[in-house]
Amino acid sequence: MGLFLLQDGVHGKLDSHRARFFWEGSGPDRKYHLVNWHVVCRPKECGGLGIINTKKINVALMLKWVWKLFQPDRSIWKDVIQAKYVDASNIFEGNGQGGSPFWRSLHKIRYLFKLGARFRVGNGRRTFFWTDWWQEEGPLKDRFPLLFGIGDDQLVSVESVVSALPRFRRSLNPAVAKKWGSLRTIIASTTLIHGCDEIPGSTVVVCLDPNNMEKKVFQRFYVCFNALKTGFKAGCRRVIGLDGCFFKGACQGELLCAIGRDANNQMYPVAWTVVEQETTENWEWFIGLLIKDLNINDDGAGWVFISDQQKGLINSMRDYLPKADHRMCARHIYANWRKKHRAHALQKKFWAIAKAANREDFMYYKAKLALETPEDAKDIMKTEPKHWARAFFPVGVRCESVDNNLCESFNHAIIESRFYPIISMLEKIRCKVTVRIQENRTKSEKWPGSICPNIFKKLKGSIKMTQFLEVLWNGKEGFEVKHLSGRGRRYTVNLENRTCSCGYFQLAGLPCCHAISAIYKCGRVVEYYIDKCYSIDEFKKNYEHCLQPVEGQENWPVSQNPRPQAPGYVRMHGRPKKNDRWREEGEKPKGKKITRHGTIIKCGLCRVTGHNKSSCKKNPERGQKKNAFLRKTGKKMKATEQAQTDGHAIRNQEVHGKGHKQVADGETTRGKRKTSNGHLNDVNKKAKK
Repeated sequence: MGLFLLQDGVHGKLDSHRARFFWEGSGPDRKYHLVNWHVVCRPKECGGLGIINTKKINVALMLKWVWKLFQPDRSIWKDVIQAKYVDASNIFEGNGQGGSPFWRSLHKIRYLFKLGARFRVGNGRRTFFWTDWWQEEGPLKDRFPLLFGIGDDQLVSVESVVSALPRFRRSLNPAVAKKWGSLRTIIASTTLIHGCDEIPGSTVVVCLDPNNMEKKVFQRFYVCFNALKTGFKAGCRRVIGLDGCFFKGACQGELLCAIGRDANNQMYPVAWTVVEQETTENWEWFIGLLIKDLNINDDGAGWVFISDQQKGLINSMRDYLPKADHRMCARHIYANWRKKHRAHALQKKFWAIAKAANREDFMYYKAKLALETPEDAKDIMKTEPKHWARAFFPVGVRCESVDNNLCESFNHAIIESRFYPIISMLEKIRCKVTVRIQENRTKSEKWPGSICPNIFKKLKGSIKMTQFLEVLWNGKEGFEVKHLSGRGRRYTVNLENRTCSCGYFQLAGLPCCHAISAIYKCGRVVEYYIDKCYSIDEFKKNYEHCLQPVEGQENWPVSQNPRPQAPGYVRMHGRPKKNDRWREEGEKPKGKKITRHGTIIKCGLCRVTGHNKSSCKKNPERGQKKNAFLRKTGKKMKATEQAQTDGHAIRNQEVHGKGHKQVADGETTRGKRKTSNGHLNDVNKKAKK
């Protein structure tokens, strides 16, 4: 039933035997069939008994092969079919004549596949404009039945419609013309991505400005490679960091990124997009595409998103992912709090509150802060603690982080790429991600043990703290751990449930210092109590999928769509670089210091141009440095030695003066300085000798 489409007669024979056994059993006696067999096979909610309908199961199993044909993974059976049948790349384009029974069976039921399948447009060549479900509301033939009925080509592709509007067999009346206006709006807002078939499964979206569709002005660019999102689903936890960074070069704009965490607690880039500004509309567009690529269901329940306090992002998270755990980076919370409370001693107290893993410790450190500065403790609660305090984080995601440092690391890693134009920048980011995947794959092959090195390093810090703990064991799974220093805190540990009353064990999925003390007490192994999400095997799953090489830009396919135009000047947020006032047209600019480059210098001694006084040949002090005798010795001296050195310098200066001293009344008399009473100075006598 999973390889061939059975005939109706075969299903009838199967149903006959099944119905006879159901009503008559295995005995020889004949009995009445009180209810039609099709009614018996209905679901229980529809009045039946839920017995399997063989024909529906046969069709469902055959449709599963159609679904596999559209998947990006490679397999032997798919290669054989694509090599044997020309239309294997798109099963909806051929007729299946001359093929095997398996291939002809798929062509018979292929129309059923479109009833529940949704298509990504891509370049639009393999997506039918009218019959395929490529819009959110459903196929366009159901939304515009009148236009579909009078259409000239009902199997036209999306690419053909975008390049040239569809034709109709007759003119449109006013009622139909109104529908045609709505359809033209859908066509104008459709953006095709040429060359997307070169990277199967990847999502690359180029969006044009809907307010300026006539000029085709570029607005946004979204990238999510199939290797990255497949690796994220395979081994990463459901934790996403969201952040944005500015371009550094001549181009204006911002780069929004979504960063995950691999098994080694390192950054794992998932997707990024180019936008003109960090606004609510752009964040909603980015998050909407991210939800589709990562298959985030149930309004984000069970997912964790870490970001800063950007208002547009907060509104987007509330509208699109209301059930997700939205954390805000504690570093940004502290930076805003520190603007008013600048004492350096408050930094450690803030982080003690933020990293307290249970609410009792949270209230203790908060009360300790309130005893010193009540206003500080009041201001710290302006942001709800469920967004930044570890004590209020839900359990189950195995992530205890209170900051968004991985996004900052990604922004720093691509800082050189942000100086380039958009296309060159995205290409350099792709190359960096390609190299990073290869390096991590190679590095993981040399790791010893079963736990990633960064996780083992964190465990070593907890192991050092066990020397200050005292453990009491009840003989089974219960332990009582007491701190020998500080305020003598006491916690309980249950190794069977993998919980500790401090809260860290069940929040992070890693044994805390109390759990490690309990494990050592009963002689067990610590690795057994580490969650498997931190294992080297999970790390290898993250980087099992690699990006495929891409040819040079001269070999890239050329799109048939009109070339997008560069957007106009966009004023970025924040203070402008120059605070000078705007000057009127024709007004002289603000005066600046004139450079000396190109000026003609003139000597003050010989009055000749080309040199100055210090380099003039007539200058007797040419080439001599002032105070040259006060040279540095290159070593430190004591105060007494320095005083002696200064005394020698003064005496040498007096000797070099050759007795030429000024008189008290301003006159000079042959090196002899006259005093008010006419006597010679002792210093001049020594100089004369």
